[in-house]
Amino acid sequence: MLFKRPILLAVFAAFAPLCGSFSVTQTNDANILANAIFNGPGITVLQATFSGAAVSSGTFTAGLGGIGNGAILTTGSAVGALPGGDHYVNNGAAGSAAYCGPSTFNAAILSVDIAIDPGYSGVQVEFILASEEEGGSADPIGIYLGGQQYSNGITAVSNLLAQPIVITPPNSVTSYPGSSPPLLVGIPASGAQTMVFAICDKGDSEWDSALMLNAAGCVDCDPVVKIDYVTITSIVAAGQEPKSNKFDSITEFNPNNVGSLEYNEFTFNNRAPLKHRKFYLRD
Repeated sequence: MLFKRPILLAVFAAFAPLCGSFSVTQTNDANILANAIFNGPGITVLQATFSGAAVSSGTFTAGLGGIGNGAILTTGSAVGALPGGDHYVNNGAAGSAAYCGPSTFNAAILSVDIAIDPGYSGVQVEFILASEEEGGSADPIGIYLGGQQYSNGITAVSNLLAQPIVITPPNSVTSYPGSSPPLLVGIPASGAQTMVFAICDKGDSEWDSALMLNAAGCVDCDPVVKIDYVTITSIVAAGQEPKSNKFDSITEFNPNNVGSLEYNEFTFNNRAPLKHRKFYLRD
């Protein structure tokens, strides 16, 4: 599916790893996973349950593009996300028709009962999908609140994991060949709610994928999925005009050469607009 308008690769430079070293700690303790996800203000975790292989889940630190710390759910092994990790693990877990659809395997499903604190209007989820698939099977993810899906049908073969948007090692932090940029969705809600986070292999039990998550309360909760990144700005020197980018890959991006920015938007998989800023670079 083509984009409505051209997109500049420069926007993804802000996803370069920040300070700190990416780490993963394997655990299938549902409460540890839930509290790792809901690590921001505005949400109280009441209880949680996890379904999946013991090796498939864990917590992470120093994730891509400022996502920071959270929980990771995979269709293989959580530590497979680390440099040199194995992305071809059949962990023996069943699939999930309820949360991932038919013909799925190796489901990792975390269900969390939460309470939205006073002063907040919903839940804001930041997430990244990384995968070994590279155009293979459409490993699905799920972000549910009250039984409604909010991840907009994003899979391991969505445009977000294809050129020119896909982020690759070492910029992607994990060892998966392809990663989406950090994505953000706000879900309006109040009171006590149940959220479910899910990922599954589609059509096979190998070629693993991973879903990295963190969440907090939100006030202005926008249910449109957006690319989320750390904004970098600088001043164009006197007498210079902003120029369109001239480079072919993210590795050539120099954040010190960012000029002016403007908003643009595009669609993926004919579903929902994603908003980002378009960067103009100085020659």
